[in-house]
Amino acid sequence: MNTNVTVPQNTRSDVMKWTLAIVLLTAGMIGFYYFADYHIIVRVGGLVLLALIATYVATKTTLGQQTLGFLHESHIEVRKVVWPTLEDTIQTTGIVALVVVIVAIFVWLIDISLMQLMRLVTGA
Repeated sequence: MNTNVTVPQNTRSDVMKWTLAIVLLTAGMIGFYYFADYHIIVRVGGLVLLALIATYVATKTTLGQQTLGFLHESHIEVRKVVWPTLEDTIQTTGIVALVVVIVAIFVWLIDISLMQLMRLVTGA
């Protein structure tokens, strides 16, 4: 992973791009409710389209580029993970379930013992 830490500089163009992205998202949300008479598919489609355009605009900023780089590097790291086989998953799940049952029985036995002790002490 990239270990270089840089503070993004908010240039004038970045501020304008972020403003445009926020305006697009706001317009999408307002339009969704303003055009309530239209079919829901059309309204959702317009909202999704404006959200995608706003996302595209946001990715053209310094922070957006850094975020894309981080997501790309994260994707590379996830591909390096060795996932367990189905057999390993089933065995591990079985062991966890067995331990949960054993602990539940143990706690139940402690509860019964303490209840009997309280009955003995209080005479109830």
